[in-house]
Amino acid sequence: IWFTFEPSGGQPIWIYAQGAFDRSSNTMTLPASILTGAKFPPSYSVDDATLSQWGSLTFTFTDCDDATVNWNSILPGYASGTLAITRLTQIDGTVCPSP
Repeated sequence: IWFTFEPSGGQPIWIYAQGAFDRSSNTMTLPASILTGAKFPPSYSVDDATLSQWGSLTFTFTDCDDATVNWNSILPGYASGTLAITRLTQIDGTVCPSP
């Protein structure tokens, strides 16, 4: 889940991507979508919400804490790009898997 903003800099959006990954690879590409149109409660109605394909996100991990995400949107204004990402938290007692 990626919290960001519409290309115009106006409305916040959430980009959702979910899927399986291959533990033998450090890269995974996931289809991504956005949900628009819904209103804050008590005005929320499921009928107002629209799920749209947004594009894809490709994650490439250099280790258990660092990666890059490349995005390629099919929607106007979002284009493509790359961003370095770093883990902020870890579940207590978990460890990085051995290669």
